[in-house]
Amino acid sequence: MYGYHSTNDNVLQVVYRAAQGGQTAAALAGFTPASGKLVNVDVSEQVKTQFEYQGNVRLA
Repeated sequence: MYGYHSTNDNVLQVVYRAAQGGQTAAALAGFTPASGKLVNVDVSEQVKTQFEYQGNVRLA
């Protein structure tokens, strides 16, 4: 399984953190701890906003 995340995701930086009492979304920093069945893929270079995932990321 692949988990894609971007440190540039402005919606997750603000909205998710506020709604979840300060917790960081997995899609912002990757899943921790990662396991042998999960591969974290940092797409921060390709994704600058919440709305760029679909157009800029090719799924593995």
